[in-house]
Amino acid sequence: MDTFHPGGIFKNLPLGNKSFRTNTTSRLCWNIMFINKRIKWLYGAKMTYSPKGRFLLPYFIVLMTLLILIIVWLNTNQNFEMSTQCSPSEANEFNGFYLRRKLSSNNNNIFFIESSCMTREMNNSKGIRLNSRQACAIYSAAKKNPTRYIVLFHSCPLDNDFYEKASPVIKELLDLPNVAIVSKAIIDIYTGSLLEPLIHSGKIFQSQYPIEHNADILRIFLVYLFGGAYMDMDVVSLKPLDDLGHNFIGAQEETQLGSGVFQFDFDGNGHEYLKRILQEVVQNYDPYTWAGNGPVLAGHVLQKFCNMSAVIDWRIVGKIPGCNITVHPPKVFYPIEYSSWSTYYNESKADYVKEQLKETYVVHVWNHLSRQADVIIGSNQPYGNIAKEHCAPIYWKSKHHF
Repeated sequence: MDTFHPGGIFKNLPLGNKSFRTNTTSRLCWNIMFINKRIKWLYGAKMTYSPKGRFLLPYFIVLMTLLILIIVWLNTNQNFEMSTQCSPSEANEFNGFYLRRKLSSNNNNIFFIESSCMTREMNNSKGIRLNSRQACAIYSAAKKNPTRYIVLFHSCPLDNDFYEKASPVIKELLDLPNVAIVSKAIIDIYTGSLLEPLIHSGKIFQSQYPIEHNADILRIFLVYLFGGAYMDMDVVSLKPLDDLGHNFIGAQEETQLGSGVFQFDFDGNGHEYLKRILQEVVQNYDPYTWAGNGPVLAGHVLQKFCNMSAVIDWRIVGKIPGCNITVHPPKVFYPIEYSSWSTYYNESKADYVKEQLKETYVVHVWNHLSRQADVIIGSNQPYGNIAKEHCAPIYWKSKHHF
C-alpha cells in the first residue's frame, strides 16, 4: 500500500488570480496594511481629543474592538483569501504557485503540462512560457468543461509578478475562474513517491528526449495522484468530456494508443492501471525511444492489466469487458492521423476537416510535426477555424499569427 500522501507535494498552495492562501506571516502583513488604512481614515476624519471630536470617542472604541476581532479571526482562518501581496520576498516562499484552491483527489481535474524547463539546462529559466496555441488548448478545455478544475503544471519558475507581466493572451486565460497554474520542480514532486528511484538512480537524467519523457511520466503521475483527465498542449476541446465516461484513453491508430488525452479515476481500476504503468517505468525506464515511456508503454501495460490478447486492433476495442476501461476510436481525439498533419493548415481542406470532426471531442494537431506551420489570423485554415470557434478571445488577441 502506498504511504505517499498526494497532498504533501502541493500543501498550503496559494489561491489564484493574484491572491494566495495565507500563512501566519502573510496574514499579519495584510493586517498591518489593513490597520494602516483604517488609521489614515481616522486621521482624515480628524479623530482627536478636541472638543469637536470627543463625541466620536465611543465609535472609535467600537471600531478598534471590531478591528481586533477581525485580526484574531484572520489569524486563525486558514481559508482566507487576500488580494494584496505584501512583498516579493514573502510571496516567493510560495514558489510561484498560482492556485485558486488546494489541489485534491477528485475526478474533475483536467491537467496540462508546460514542459520546456524539464531539463537541467533550462530549469533556471523564469516566466510564463505559453504561446497562443497552448493558451487555446487550456482556454477551450476550461470553456467546454466549466465545472472542471483546469490545472496547468508549469515547469519553469514563476516570478511573483508574472501575471502583471503576462501578455493580453495569457491574461485572458488566467482570468477564467476555473484555471490555475502550479510550478514545482520534478525532483520535489517525485521525492517520497513510487517514482523516487528514478531520481536516485539517475535514469531520468539519461534520457535522449528529456522533455518528452518527463512529460510522459508526469502526466501519468498527476492523474494517478489526483484523478481526472490529462490533455496535451496541442489540442482544442470541442465538446465536454463528461459524455465519455470515467476511465478512458484513445486509440491513435491500429497498433498504438495515444496518450495526448485520457482520463482515470483517483481510485479503483483506473488508478491501479496507472500505478502499473509507473511501476513499469521505474523497473524498465527506456531513455532511448521517443514514445517508449508514453503511448507504447500505456498499450503494453493495458494489454496485461486487462488480460487482452497480444495482437489487437486498438481502433475497435471500445469498453474492455471486466476491466472498466474504455479505448475510444481515433475519431474521438485523433481524427486526422499524424502523417496528414498538414491538413489542419490547408485552406482547401477546410470543409473536409469540418466533416471529420463531427464526432470529435478533443482534436489533436500534432505539434511536434507542425510547430513551424503558420496560421494567419482571418484565414480559412482549418486549425484557425477551429480556434475561432472554440477559443475566440485567444485567437483574435494573437494579432497576425496564431
